[in-house]
Amino acid sequence: MPYYVQRGTIPPKHFTVLPRPGGRYFEELYNSVGFNGPASNLYRLHQPTRVAGVEPISRSIVEPWDEGVIRNHMVDPRQLKASGDVLNARVPIAFNNDLVYSTVTPDTASDRFVRNGGKDELYVVAEGTGVVQTIFGDIEYGPLDFVYIPRGTTWRLIPGPTPQRMALLETSTQIGPLAKYRNTVGQFLSQAVYAERDFRVPELNEPVDERGVFEVAVKVGDVVTKYVYETNPLDVVGWDGALYPYALNMRDVEPFSGRVNLNPDIDGVFESRGVLVAAITPARFPDHPNAIPNIPDHNTDCDEIFYRIASEGAQFPGLGTVTIHTRAGGHGAKPGLDRPEPGLRSELWGVILDCVEPVQLTTDAIAGDDPHYARAWL
Repeated sequence: MPYYVQRGTIPPKHFTVLPRPGGRYFEELYNSVGFNGPASNLYRLHQPTRVAGVEPISRSIVEPWDEGVIRNHMVDPRQLKASGDVLNARVPIAFNNDLVYSTVTPDTASDRFVRNGGKDELYVVAEGTGVVQTIFGDIEYGPLDFVYIPRGTTWRLIPGPTPQRMALLETSTQIGPLAKYRNTVGQFLSQAVYAERDFRVPELNEPVDERGVFEVAVKVGDVVTKYVYETNPLDVVGWDGALYPYALNMRDVEPFSGRVNLNPDIDGVFESRGVLVAAITPARFPDHPNAIPNIPDHNTDCDEIFYRIASEGAQFPGLGTVTIHTRAGGHGAKPGLDRPEPGLRSELWGVILDCVEPVQLTTDAIAGDDPHYARAWL
């Protein structure tokens, strides 16, 4: 995780009583990697283990699309329709054992909370603003934000009035900043593409001491279960630690640029087992007199998912689409592009995922798939 944070009221030492008039607050250890990873301690008005009821809701099954060939794909998420809260409005596009990649278009601020008990979640905001309301506090979000939600976090999305469009990465193992950007004590190096001060951590509000019926939709694997609580989950009076939700805007990422074109992995911002997340941001073009116009054509032992989010200038080919390039066929930039003048900068915002395990598309992706893309140049 990025670094240690403290919010609200906590006792001088963890695992000791934090008194309150007529009793004490309840401490909850929120940890990862079997007590050996990043952790936080939360202090609450009520015991979080008091469950009033458990009921089935649904199954969230990701169905593989087997068309009998392995080829490159271009999927337009705008053709994939879903609505509702942040849980119901997701459409899975591609997956492997390490990752489920979805498009999310929430249009409802649901009263219920959600919790992914099996996977970390990383949202990439393409359109819309709103608030991520968590037990750790609130995070405001907007276009070009990465919003990280660790597994086990109880939260809900309060979308703003404008249309919402996001990409969602659900990772089987913990996702976080690249290890190569940090020193031996975890501090970000000066040559990292961002630093601690670029993260936006939750702002803790006054605890909500409210009784009633409060639903949390808990997702583990493909099973979604309704947990019912008699007290509002937003009852935290304080917390501290290094495991919590946060946001990072792509405008705060400082891209690398060289005299020649560099491979996309140089733009890495997050990593998980088998997945590298790279942020494509406007950067200076190469200025070597013999530099080729774009990155070299390449055939690597990974599959690539590329979301072209926005452009600051001229219309970029395929803007708004997601391409899935297989290791079975080489790929690269569209040929015939004019050589950019030295000193000018690119205009594209996007996110590239390099996936070690082969990626398979879902049947949900069929509605947005361009069947001619495998023979096209983009």
